[in-house]
Amino acid sequence: MPALDDILKKNIRLLDYELIKENKEILPQRLVAFGRFAGIVGAIDFLQGLGDFLMHKKIYTPFLHTGYSYMYPSLQFAKERISQVGRMIAQRNINSKLLPVVFAVSGNGRVSGGSIEILELLPHQWIEPDDLPSLFKEGSEVKCNKVYLTKIEHKHMYCEKDKNDSDHKDFNKEHFYSNKKEYKSIFAKKYLPYISALFHCMYWDPESPVIIKDSDARSLAEDGDLRLFGITDITCDVPISSIELLKKTTTIENPFYTIDPKNSKIEHDFKKMSKDAILYHAVDHLPSELPFDSSNHFSTKLTPFVKDILSSEYPCEYSDKHLPAEIHNACETWNGILCPKYDYLYKELAKHFNKYK
Repeated sequence: MPALDDILKKNIRLLDYELIKENKEILPQRLVAFGRFAGIVGAIDFLQGLGDFLMHKKIYTPFLHTGYSYMYPSLQFAKERISQVGRMIAQRNINSKLLPVVFAVSGNGRVSGGSIEILELLPHQWIEPDDLPSLFKEGSEVKCNKVYLTKIEHKHMYCEKDKNDSDHKDFNKEHFYSNKKEYKSIFAKKYLPYISALFHCMYWDPESPVIIKDSDARSLAEDGDLRLFGITDITCDVPISSIELLKKTTTIENPFYTIDPKNSKIEHDFKKMSKDAILYHAVDHLPSELPFDSSNHFSTKLTPFVKDILSSEYPCEYSDKHLPAEIHNACETWNGILCPKYDYLYKELAKHFNKYK
């Protein structure tokens, strides 16, 4: 808030690139967005971490040879390596102790799309969340040379409190967004027991039910029903999270911690983790690990507007439309005041400065 106060004091016109959206009224999409890269990096780094994690449990997997995103000069090099790991899985198989390997991806946006872009480079088979129990039935033919991918959407996470957990087929997203308190979370009980790793990419509102509570993980672990290796929490909502196992953010240098679901004990050294510990990845600035590709995306999207931004008059009245609508609507401050769309920030400023009260 001190920075915003200073910007207002100096009459700076603040343009927020994250707010640059299509010039249309209905569901305008962001034009400059790094979500895809967050999903890509979160998937790549987690696969490497998973390989290390399992190796410390004396289980070898080809994931050990993935490498971290920042080790590659570009995304293309990283993808080539993931494809090589995929060929190793197809040829050498996955350790039978881990089968079936089920990777669940939550969400429907750019972030989940990025993770899927990487995971589909591995030999894989898609399966509906409701069909996961079939993999564990006696006599089922589980493949050891591929991973199973499943996509978790809102309808798999919530249902109305007065309905049975299996009634998600009638799930109405619009009703959910307007009546979050009328819903309960069903994900941990219904789907988590079948999942090996969760690639968490969904948008979450703090008013929504938590999808995995500490008590959910503890109960499943104590009953022997938790087969989860780990979570890459690309959403990384702190301090309030949709997954209570998220206790802290991590860094690119030290991207993982392990947490014992039975007692929530955290360790940063794989050598010290308990036998029941799961892996947790919680880096909140993932696109920076692919600087070439992320920067190229940024410049490609922003370049068409640069000439108009540089040639626009300022100071001028907010109503004077000298800028393209996409840029004008992304301006947060103008002539020493907050722009109409963002005047709610005065409440936050008032918490720090009396002059805004």
